[in-house]
Amino acid sequence: GWTPVTSGAGAAVEPSAPLEGGVVRLVTGSTPTGRAGVHLGLGEHTGAPVFTMEWRLRLETRPDPAQAGVLAFGALSSLTADPSGPEIGPALVWVHDPAVGPNWICRVIQGGKAVDVDSKRGANELDHRFGITSDGDGLARFTFDGAEVASIATDPKETGRYGQGVVLAKTTGSTALAAAVDWFYLRRELPR
Repeated sequence: GWTPVTSGAGAAVEPSAPLEGGVVRLVTGSTPTGRAGVHLGLGEHTGAPVFTMEWRLRLETRPDPAQAGVLAFGALSSLTADPSGPEIGPALVWVHDPAVGPNWICRVIQGGKAVDVDSKRGANELDHRFGITSDGDGLARFTFDGAEVASIATDPKETGRYGQGVVLAKTTGSTALAAAVDWFYLRRELPR
């Protein structure tokens, strides 16, 4: 099942138990390093497996320079590492980081290096559908509300393990940030 991860005063995953039957809200709390996230295992994938993953979520409060924070979700290896850098990799993730810009970023992290593509889709307080498809042959496709916005090469020989998760982490300020995850979908093909 889904495992919550929180740190910092007031950080929460709501509802905390059970994590099913509705929207899961992530709240960072009031500390400048607060974080909240959930994952469905972080060791299911290696290389570039065949899968399709979709998320429907929204930022309830957009980070600003005085209250900076980063939201990362998709296939990643850590919810406790810095979500703005390659430490969450290997990963195929969507990222919103105001230090990078106002738009959603499509990111592939393999071999300790990140490749970013600007989706040209601005972050706002509305629900959106975010998709990631890995074809198993070295290509990850990213969709935003059903439209493809990026294709990024992947290395099928990547040996690091990763899985499904979402993390919202503060970097400065004392005002809590929040994100709401409405639903998640995963279809994965296993080798025979």
